[in-house]
Amino acid sequence: MIPNIIHFNYGMKEQKEEFLFSYLLAIVSAYYVNKPIKIYFHYHYLPYGKWWDACLNYITPNKVPLPEKIKDKDIKHYAHKSDIVRMEALLKYGGIHFDIDTISLRPVKEYLQYDMVMAREKDYGLCNAVIMANKDSKFLKRWWEIYPDWFIPDGWGEASIVCPRQLSNVMRRDIVILNGKRFFEPDFNSWCDIFNESSISIPKELLTLHLWENSSYNVLKGVDINYLNGNSLYCKIVRELCSNHSDFKKFLDKARVL
Repeated sequence: MIPNIIHFNYGMKEQKEEFLFSYLLAIVSAYYVNKPIKIYFHYHYLPYGKWWDACLNYITPNKVPLPEKIKDKDIKHYAHKSDIVRMEALLKYGGIHFDIDTISLRPVKEYLQYDMVMAREKDYGLCNAVIMANKDSKFLKRWWEIYPDWFIPDGWGEASIVCPRQLSNVMRRDIVILNGKRFFEPDFNSWCDIFNESSISIPKELLTLHLWENSSYNVLKGVDINYLNGNSLYCKIVRELCSNHSDFKKFLDKARVL
């Protein structure tokens, strides 16, 4: 069984900008949708700003060492440091990792009966933006054992995305692999469809949507209370959350005056 503990990690580089409102929505939506026992927020450099202050009621902050090496390989990129921190958190506690550039719509509780759950990112691999794992998962432990061999300091997702997909070919019984539509549609090639004004409906299979911050960061910086009045897919998800969760709506109402 996977414990209903949620993990976010952030702050693997020095903070020069305030914590975004969209990050707060990631945490609060996960809280009201999944009703976790606890939300750990793993960080090295402490975030700041009013939206960071607002999320402290929902999280347990946990300062972690900044990963510098994995075996004899330097960890150069903050995204790789984040990848390491999420793996270490799941190995220690088990639970559900969500990237900070997500928004939760429907609960993942039906998948907590398993030991390890990920979803496909097209044909590239298994996307680590959402990982559900028992800390004693055979798959998770084996992935961590071979992680250094796959890790390329100047690469991108070899150890974190391609490796679990390859490993799943030989450990089929130890992981449940979901359709990418659960978390990753629109995909990274169509991220604009999340934020453009459109008639796109919320996908019926969607549980938590990854927002592809590497491409969408400038849009996410502009997300505020007024932005949520729009007709983008992201705005529709927020309004659906308000309809389904009265406490989430109350949270938004309070945020309007901050």
